[in-house]
Amino acid sequence: MRRRKNLILAFLLVLLACESLFGARPMNTDDGRVVAPKSCQIESWAKFGGELELWALPACNLVFNTEMTIGGNLVRQDSIDSMHGGSGDFVYRGAAVFAIKKIFNDLERDGFSYGISVGNARMGRFLRHNESFYTYALLSKAFFDNQLFLHTNLGYKATKSENLYTFGMGVEYDMSERIWLMAEGFKERFTPALYQVGVRIWLKRDMVQIDCTYGNAFAQPFGKNMAFGSVGIRILSEKLL
Repeated sequence: MRRRKNLILAFLLVLLACESLFGARPMNTDDGRVVAPKSCQIESWAKFGGELELWALPACNLVFNTEMTIGGNLVRQDSIDSMHGGSGDFVYRGAAVFAIKKIFNDLERDGFSYGISVGNARMGRFLRHNESFYTYALLSKAFFDNQLFLHTNLGYKATKSENLYTFGMGVEYDMSERIWLMAEGFKERFTPALYQVGVRIWLKRDMVQIDCTYGNAFAQPFGKNMAFGSVGIRILSEKLL
């Protein structure tokens, strides 16, 4: 009975998020895990809200128990003409993303983990233009026999025009074999504090997952101006080597 109630609750949350036309994406607050040694994964999602973002981030853990990511995004924005009331076309821009993530301790086995991530986004022909550089420290803690996880990030991001600090705190709750609940709050300098809530659905546990989330500003939790979300999928491979 309890399992059935949990599944019904998760289904209602999925309907609530998707009815608002805002789906899921990987959470902004990173966790203290890396893909299994000698294995790979791909995270891909579409983000809605203000502009459309399409992401694909393949990653592998092949050496030194370090996760290495090479991927990118494509962003669709309104043209200047359309923003001023005209019928202008959309403008597209993209970037390549390179990142490494090193974790110490196994979160599920040891109950906590910590680490660091470093990344770079580049644009233009032959990727000559440096769009941004970022790094952040992360800490994760498990509770209640690995049913509840707390994640925190503290980072720095440098772009062409400004230097930013970032902070995030998120939780994951393993509600059942196939359903996880997620929530987070995050802040970047010069921008409002944001939140994001969602559901993770495992089509095959530890192999294929779909995320569905909704996000907005704390100052206007259900307003339309800063609402966002996405629909995403993550696929993990078995050991390759």
